[in-house]
Amino acid sequence: FLALSGMSHLGRFDSYSPVSEEIVNDFASGTGPGPNEEDDMCFRLYFGEGWRQTAWNLAVINNMIERIIIDAEEAKLGPPLPSDVIKAILWDFILQGRNSWSMKKPRIHESGDRLETMAEAGLRKVQYEQSRSSAVRSTTRKKSKLEHRTAGVKELLEDRSQTALARKKWEMILQLLQALAIEGQSSEDTDSENNLHPTQPAALLIKVPHFRRRIIGELMEDLDRAVEQLRISQRRQSGIHAVPRPSRIRIRCGQVSYRTVQYRLPRPLYHRTYLRNLTKSMLNKVKPKDVVVHHFAELADQVDSDSMMDEDVD
Repeated sequence: FLALSGMSHLGRFDSYSPVSEEIVNDFASGTGPGPNEEDDMCFRLYFGEGWRQTAWNLAVINNMIERIIIDAEEAKLGPPLPSDVIKAILWDFILQGRNSWSMKKPRIHESGDRLETMAEAGLRKVQYEQSRSSAVRSTTRKKSKLEHRTAGVKELLEDRSQTALARKKWEMILQLLQALAIEGQSSEDTDSENNLHPTQPAALLIKVPHFRRRIIGELMEDLDRAVEQLRISQRRQSGIHAVPRPSRIRIRCGQVSYRTVQYRLPRPLYHRTYLRNLTKSMLNKVKPKDVVVHHFAELADQVDSDSMMDEDVD
């Protein structure tokens, strides 16, 4: 897609030159040519009003699909993806490219009585890119955390020194990890403003997903400690006495994160107040599943993890 559009990155479409509304309208009315192979308009998109529904963009996408399939066959990449799958992927790329292209274009000012200046539009683009970059870093850390914990709990289940009771706990936590996936992990964000040691990496503040049952955080802490102890023991048995220091300091700040919501989790994993406060339409969107997570419900009820104080915060 980037090669056909002449761009280097989906997030850098600032300099992209889409076709004009006049060309698109002429093509739609039959009074002008379409995006043909013979000219440089073959893969040029329209980003104006109604861009999703224009016959021009549909024709451009068909041109792209045809070229992609031909290139894949020539490169002997194996059976090509179905055209409808390629089309869905291209629409997603086009949306990202258009968002980047339009980000620096002036919009109606938040006051509602004038257009933004170019400087204000440029600042908004920078803020958007910083926010997106932060979200990507957060998701990457969550993914790494999930992989680390999944590998760790499997090591604990293979450890013969674990008691039968502990083994049941790790089996339950493995089931929790599989259900929570990436977005169900706590987030880790850099508190760069309060970094006391500017020459060192800033501490990562751990925030709990607002939709998640609070007992899950305590269980994950138990898992992290158990995995760390197991690996220290394994190193000692192997004759390795040095304990590697963590590259980043992590601080559990007691705050909650409202960045995302994980849908279709087993109902017991959602914070009770979160579910109670959902409207009917939102509940239908979240779709909590009535699935049993063995031993979790009893444990959560015993410790009463969703305390009244926590419910007020949530």
